[in-house]
Parts: sequence; C-alpha cells; structure tokens
Amino acid sequence: VTPDKNTFVKNFGLDINTIHTYVESSVWMPMQKMVNYNKFALAISDFPGKWSNNFANNTYYANIYTGMSAGMSTYSSSETFEFTASGSYNWNLVAANSSGGRTDFANAKATGNFKVINNWQIFFSDIERKPKTYNAYFSCIKGARLLWLQDTGYGDYTSYGRIE
Repeated sequence: VTPDKNTFVKNFGLDINTIHTYVESSVWMPMQKMVNYNKFALAISDFPGKWSNNFANNTYYANIYTGMSAGMSTYSSSETFEFTASGSYNWNLVAANSSGGRTDFANAKATGNFKVINNWQIFFSDIERKPKTYNAYFSCIKGARLLWLQDTGYGDYTSYGRIE
C-alpha cells in the first residue's frame, strides 16, 4: 500500500514497532477503511468464462487424556460457474468428506440464466433447485481478477478465480 515504512506510518498513523499487546482496536481503523478500496461493481460483460473455487481442510484429533491420535477428517470441494455472454450459466459443485475410514461424496449441478440486478447483486434462476440472489463484487490482485459471491440467504463471501 505504500512504498516504504515511513510513508505507511505517515498515512496510517501506525508504527507496528510501537504497538503493545493490549492496544486499543481504534488504532486499526485507518487500515480497516482500505477493505472497501478494492471493490469494483458488476457488469455483465465481466462474467463470460469459467470461474472456480477450490477448498480443502484437514482436522487432526488427539485424545485429551493420552495425547494419542484419535483420527483425522478431511473435507474438499470444488465449485465452478461457467458464464456465457448471452446470460446463461452452468454451475457445478463436488465435495468429498472423509472420516473414520469412510469417504462420502456429494455433487450438485444447475443450468439457467443470470442477470445483474444492480452494481452489487446478481440473480441466478436456479441454484440448488431454486432461484437465488447473491451479493457480488470484483476485486483485483496482481495479474488477476476475483469474483466474490455471497448468498443473500446466509454465509460469507466466497472468492472465485477465472480459469478460462
């Protein structure tokens, strides 16, 4: 965000070397405003292509009394949206969950039409057998654009990178 430490301290009033463990949360407020600076409105012309999100997680369990292994569980998923310039999409979600020597698989697919409702929302005619509206925006990182979607019914934002 700045070319050097002195410029950072001057712009944000925050020198990490002077902060103690019990600092007031207000010291972070100038930096918290930065969160909204990398959000860009939606345009239907930005969507065509294939966008993907992949997730994986492992949890290792240990017995509280002995410290011995009590097993492990893993979860992984892949979700893709393929958008066309004409306003149609294909959605696909696959997931695997392993625990106790057993692996369960799940998948879901949908095809339909999408439309940009306003600068910050997109409507899908069918996701999980019903129409859904998502809060949405784009952000940029070096060499790429990210699509952020949040089901208005629940959950937080999920990021999707363009893969095609």
